[in-house]
Amino acid sequence: MPTALTGGNPLALEEHPGTWTYDPEAEAAYVYLHGPIPPGGVAETVTVDAMVNLDRDENGRVIGIEILAAWPAEPCGSSGQVSYEPSQGS
Repeated sequence: MPTALTGGNPLALEEHPGTWTYDPEAEAAYVYLHGPIPPGGVAETVTVDAMVNLDRDENGRVIGIEILAAWPAEPCGSSGQVSYEPSQGS
């Protein structure tokens, strides 16, 4: 991961303070940087490379990151989807 997005420090997806989801059918993970994104909340999608897209709001702030890559089957639950939301106390 580019460290410019994390202030120079690498940050694992599991350590991110926001929420994320993974859809194995689409082979895509999505990291929500500032909470849920309302319908129409993405004003622009910037393609970083073939596997990463950044979603920006109307003010140009990055609000989400889409990562196109297949994960191993093990992280997926019985529904086949994975999501993560940090606990309020951490």
